[in-house]
Amino acid sequence: MKPVTAFKKLKSIEFSRWSVTFWLVKRKAAQREASYSVLRVDIDAKLQKRFRGYVKQQLQGRNFHLDEYDFSNADADDVLLTLDTDATDFPKVEQAIEQGFDNQRAREYKDLLNSWAYVIHLEHDGEHFYAWNT
Repeated sequence: MKPVTAFKKLKSIEFSRWSVTFWLVKRKAAQREASYSVLRVDIDAKLQKRFRGYVKQQLQGRNFHLDEYDFSNADADDVLLTLDTDATDFPKVEQAIEQGFDNQRAREYKDLLNSWAYVIHLEHDGEHFYAWNT
């Protein structure tokens, strides 16, 4: 799906009925290859609602101009940079998240530390959306 089409679809989604899971991403780099593991974080209904609201506010509450990511891009307000998924390691992270409850749970505060990224996974009727923060 083209970025403009995907973004228009995202702007029209009503996230209130989507289920939310929260993931900690751990990264290990060996030479030029990286491997990823994830920990599932238990969250209550209130935090799920806050995450849905945050995603809605960030995506749907603003008008973005889409621009393809380039190493020379300068930071700019209201510009959303796009990047082909295949140019990233995100498919490896997504594969780990798709293992769902087979993944370990974060149990202690120290599990939150030294995470490479945090991912909010929203799912509804077989559709998936990932919000990512490093």
